[in-house]
Amino acid sequence: MKIKFIIDGKEIEVPGESGRTLLDMALIAQINPPYSCLEGSCGTCEAVIEEGKTSEDKPDTRVVRTCQALPWSEYVVVNYDKGPTK
Repeated sequence: MKIKFIIDGKEIEVPGESGRTLLDMALIAQINPPYSCLEGSCGTCEAVIEEGKTSEDKPDTRVVRTCQALPWSEYVVVNYDKGPTK
């Protein structure tokens, strides 16, 4: 499993880990993602999933709270630059 993060115009690809949220993996990779509460209530960590599937996918939007989203496909592209707070 691989996760590509897009943040501040940079693309960073990291190995994914089953059972870890997208935000956890971004923090482990030290890419400085936006976040605050870690509980899914503030929305600071929202990002657009450009490719792949996550546990938080909804039919009407590709925006997920990365602190809650687990990767469900072998390749996931997470774009923080296109998140709703940008």
